[in-house]
Amino acid sequence: MSDIRFNQWLHNSGTGGVSQVDGGHVGIGTTNPLIPVGAGNTAILNVGVVTANSYYGSGANITGVTTASNFKTGSSNLHSTGLTVGNALVHSTGINVGTGATVHSPASNVLTLGTNSNERLRIDSSGRLLVGTGAAANPKSSGAGSIDLDNQAFSIMVGGNHPSGGRSNNNAKTFRMSMVHYTLAEEPINILQGYCDNSDNNVYIGGGTGSANSLTSVRIYTGANNTTTGGTERFRIHSAGQIGLSGANYGTSGQVLTSGGSGSAATWSTITGTTINNNANDRVITGSASANTLEGEANLTFETSTSGGTLTVAGTSEYQIKLKDSNTSGNGAETALAFTDSGNTIQGFVGYNYWGDGNLDIQNNNSGGNVCINTGGGNERLIITSDGDIYGPSAGRKNWFDNGSFDCTYGGRKANVSMDYGNHHAYGWVTDRFMSRNAVQWSRSSNVPTGKGFSYSTLTNGAGGILMQAVELPDYGDMGVFTPGSYWCVSFWSTATCNPSAAAFSYDLGSTKTDIIVSMSGAYTSTGETASGTSTGTFTRYYKVFQMPSSIISTATAAYWQWGFSQQGYTTGFQLERVPTSTSKPTPYEHVHPSVTIARCRRYAYRVYNSRHVTGWKRHDAGVHWEAKHPVLPTHMPSGSNQSADPYGVHMHSAGIFTNFQSNWQNPAVTSLGRYGFNPADGSFVLNGQSNYSGTHVVIPSWESFEYEIQHGFF
Repeated sequence: MSDIRFNQWLHNSGTGGVSQVDGGHVGIGTTNPLIPVGAGNTAILNVGVVTANSYYGSGANITGVTTASNFKTGSSNLHSTGLTVGNALVHSTGINVGTGATVHSPASNVLTLGTNSNERLRIDSSGRLLVGTGAAANPKSSGAGSIDLDNQAFSIMVGGNHPSGGRSNNNAKTFRMSMVHYTLAEEPINILQGYCDNSDNNVYIGGGTGSANSLTSVRIYTGANNTTTGGTERFRIHSAGQIGLSGANYGTSGQVLTSGGSGSAATWSTITGTTINNNANDRVITGSASANTLEGEANLTFETSTSGGTLTVAGTSEYQIKLKDSNTSGNGAETALAFTDSGNTIQGFVGYNYWGDGNLDIQNNNSGGNVCINTGGGNERLIITSDGDIYGPSAGRKNWFDNGSFDCTYGGRKANVSMDYGNHHAYGWVTDRFMSRNAVQWSRSSNVPTGKGFSYSTLTNGAGGILMQAVELPDYGDMGVFTPGSYWCVSFWSTATCNPSAAAFSYDLGSTKTDIIVSMSGAYTSTGETASGTSTGTFTRYYKVFQMPSSIISTATAAYWQWGFSQQGYTTGFQLERVPTSTSKPTPYEHVHPSVTIARCRRYAYRVYNSRHVTGWKRHDAGVHWEAKHPVLPTHMPSGSNQSADPYGVHMHSAGIFTNFQSNWQNPAVTSLGRYGFNPADGSFVLNGQSNYSGTHVVIPSWESFEYEIQHGFF
């Protein structure tokens, strides 16, 4: 029998019968099988080897399935919940999941995912997540759950909208990198957090969020080189904010962090405590001789013991330094700026109301010291000596030489040898108040130092010319302004060098004299001042200091100085002035009004010419007498052994004629001239001429066309 056909058959043995329905389905324990072979309960149907195109149901109870090469479901998804399929779900040849995407198992216990036909992610047999082919080929992470990335650019990009999550434009962003707490129930520990908004980009280390625990210590390590493992802790910030160096080295209170330079670690250093002595409000803190000790100064001292110090006060206010007296008792407002020596002894001061008199006081405490006011880079303009003498252009007479600028030509002719008349003769007067002392002749010149205020100079017409000027004393043997021991500077401008020929107190330039002490040896010294001549040569200012003797001869009537010039040259600006020291340089030349110069010269000599004397009285003898008077109150000796002696004489240059204002009476009028009856109080005297006029006891109406000179008689 080839086959048996039933439209329906039934073998019923209790509930375990076998039946076939007319649809061809076989039921075991059921008479209504829904599938070709159906069981009537949930037990597994073990029918040996089954080859099936599909299965019905979830397949939860299918076991023992072995896949020799593939286990496929066609285009349908494979659901393997509860399905054991041996060692591999995916064979080593891989499975394609959509276009270009792959799931691959290249080795035992290795799963890869790929896109664009390239592996992108791998989970290896130890459970490491390796991203990128480089990480897959050379994994460096360790242990299950670790991640290894081989991206060289932005390897990990994190952050989402704050606080909602997601990621959109123009929204604050945040991220957190945390670790699991020791206690799993606790919030995680915030290691690193970032936050950004429209103005700031921030990073928070160790905290910064209420949803995570904070770090209790942040530690920084470095290694000695690029292969050092472990490293050494270099820096620590601990829970209370304390800073540790190389571990828990927090130093001690008050220490400071000190750099060790580029080759050494920083260290903690102790700054020794500093004590401020005498500290109080409104005091200036200064250093002291003791280490770590400062001084609260009520009185400020600024100095260095070796090289000196300079205190500079700079500002734009009207007063950079103010001295204020806070003492409301006593004289009130007593303030002073004092100057001390190295022993802190006050040598002088400038003070206001120091003596309670309301004055501004300048005081020099040195015995014999002066008070000097200088301008123009150290040029002394005003000197007040310790004995009260004042020297300076506006403090009485400074230059005690007369006609030092040779601009006076209105005095005497000096026996017809005044420079007005050309070269002088030997041993005569060069010009008013200057005398030649040898045979070298002199003449006046307009060549002067440029810009110094001079109009004339004197020219020595050969080498070796000697000039002299004397300063009259107030009485015989009276030193007058020449205080014993005082210093006097002689200066002049010249194109020729000069030696001091002589300087003494005398009455006739003879050997009976008291020498004036020369404080500076050698020739006259340059002050360093020079000026081009207005027509030729270069003028240099020369000077020498002399010291007055302690006493002089009782017969002396003047102090004189002589100058010997080494070569032909021009000289002007002779000046004699008192100075404070033996090395003091001269002050600028004292130019005075021409009338002052003329008056000074006429005290010693004046000419009478181009004039008439009238009503002279001719006595019974040859004498004719006229009343006369000095044009400038003359010099005189007010006391002494020669008090009654007339120090002046008369020198006649032209005898003139006697007339009655119409016709000549006598020519020449006189043969000689003299004088008598000198009154030093008003300068009056009687001029006496000897005449050959024959009349006696008559009035001479007019004496005219004469020229004579009144000359001082000393020297």
